Amino acid sequence: MTEPDWDWEALYDRLTSLATIAHIIDSTPLDRATRHVSLQRLVRDTDEASKMAAFILAREGGTPA
Repeated sequence: MTEPDWDWEALYDRLTSLATIAHIIDSTPLDRATRHVSLQRLVRDTDEASKMAAFILAREGGTPA
């Protein structure tokens, strides 16, 4: 298995995407199915952002709190 190529720019992009999704969910009237799909995407992307941050922290010699 190859190591992911995550860096600060990739993490920033993921976090910006999370903020955009959250804003859309909060400010746009969505039908139930679209809202659920959007929330599922938010959950998946949040999990990936957490993994990215942990990876960057470990690469820099830190350990999670």
